[in-house]
Amino acid sequence: MLRSNPLMRMLTAAVAMLAVPTFAGERLDGIAATVNGHAIMQSEVQEELAYECLMGQQACGSAGAPQRQAALNHLINQQLIAQQMQEKHFPRQATSSLSLRDVRAHLLWRKHAPDLGNAMD
Repeated sequence: MLRSNPLMRMLTAAVAMLAVPTFAGERLDGIAATVNGHAIMQSEVQEELAYECLMGQQACGSAGAPQRQAALNHLINQQLIAQQMQEKHFPRQATSSLSLRDVRAHLLWRKHAPDLGNAMD
């Protein structure tokens, strides 16, 4: 029977420890706020912020703490309204007749006709 060398065991353990990804301890998502027991995740705040940047035609990289807080406040308000609607058994409205294709066409039209863009509003 072969006995393993203690130095080889230490070397193997060291290599195994180095093979663990450095981001293994990284947090994937965190809770930004809770509204009556419902968690609003950091990723949801990021998505809301990106949407607001898109609609405002701004670069998202320039968004600071006030913009992040505004996005979080918007999500909190949405959640509060949704909870109130559910408590009051408010009927859900049918899906909007405005399609994603219509929104894209409108945005492209505004991009290529900036002088006429305000005429559609």
